[in-house]
Amino acid sequence: MEVSGGLDLTPVWLTVKLAGLTVGLLLILGMPLAWWLARTRSPLKIPVEAVTALPLVLPPTVLGFYLLIFLGASGPAGQLWSRIAGPDRTHPGRSTGRSPGRSAATPEARR
Repeated sequence: MEVSGGLDLTPVWLTVKLAGLTVGLLLILGMPLAWWLARTRSPLKIPVEAVTALPLVLPPTVLGFYLLIFLGASGPAGQLWSRIAGPDRTHPGRSTGRSPGRSAATPEARR
């Protein structure tokens, strides 16, 4: 979306849409979870509180690294997904030993 001055507002609109979607999703998920945490006496309360406090305690890069380990091809969720969907659908390029981003013309791919 361009304005007459040549300013591209596409990133701004994308940010507004993403922020709105995130707020809506967190309200739908967070309000019932907060209500449950405030009222429950379940033994699961402490672990759930710990997991929900992680974004406040750990830096985003640390959480992102742990998510990559958990969801990666050799992580628990990645292995489960490989068993469900099959390795070819989950991790393209794994069967050839080449990542999807490398072309056959690169020196790394010829090794």
